[in-house]
Amino acid sequence: MLALYGHPFSSYTWKAQIALHALGLEYDFRVLEADHPEHAAFVQQRGGPQGMFPVLAEVAAQLRRTYDWLETWLTGRDDTSSGTTLVECAAAPALFYADWAERIDGTFPRLAAWRAYLNALPAVSRCIEAARPYRNHFPLGAPDRD
Repeated sequence: MLALYGHPFSSYTWKAQIALHALGLEYDFRVLEADHPEHAAFVQQRGGPQGMFPVLAEVAAQLRRTYDWLETWLTGRDDTSSGTTLVECAAAPALFYADWAERIDGTFPRLAAWRAYLNALPAVSRCIEAARPYRNHFPLGAPDRD
């Protein structure tokens, strides 16, 4: 189930709600108000560096489904010999940060190995190192790895 953190008087919250309503998606509306300090704490943690709202949460479940799909897609593939293609250019940053939001654990050994391979590519590791001083800006908090 999706959870939307916001306030009914916020035009930004309305934008998210309008899209959810138009798509017919069910969601749990978690109002930001004094009666629910846990909602504000969640937004402070997940709402970017300024703790902005609305925040739509279902990241972990969505990422696990994506990891599942990628794990299957990687079965029987060994594309590491083809150099750096658009696939690597797109996948490397996405998997780099996705793992920080929802760890790619032992349930996904092929995906974990592919992510490690991508991070070790010279072009990717150069980007990782260039971004290292800015890790404290990652909304979920940067883990002490990579």
